[in-house]
Amino acid sequence: MTTLRDTAIQDTAVQDTAIRPHPRQRILEVDALRGFALLGILLVNTLTMAGSYGLLGGRPPATADTVTLWLVDFLAQSKFYLLFSFLFGYSFTLQAASAERAGARFGPRTMRRLLGCSSSGPCTWCSSTSATS
Repeated sequence: MTTLRDTAIQDTAVQDTAIRPHPRQRILEVDALRGFALLGILLVNTLTMAGSYGLLGGRPPATADTVTLWLVDFLAQSKFYLLFSFLFGYSFTLQAASAERAGARFGPRTMRRLLGCSSSGPCTWCSSTSATS
């Protein structure tokens, strides 16, 4: 037997779904890969910024150290940058599909986002130079 409370809850649920727009569907795998690539870039850049002498405690590198550092550079650094660059490009296809579904033009959206991405570089550079001064 349906109670008055159950009927009110069902009516509210129907009204909520009729009023609310559909939430954006995110592709979780793409987000996870993007996070993995950013974490990898962070780790590899930490090694790069420390330099080989910083990693080795100031002693000259032995042959095994040189080979290991080269392998990390070859197998890790280039792969994380490649993965992140691929996902950046793939995001444009996702944005184009989203603009098409919304009936919006893709060009102005893309230019606004690229302008935001392009401005982050100089802002980061300015903040890093003012912090070291």
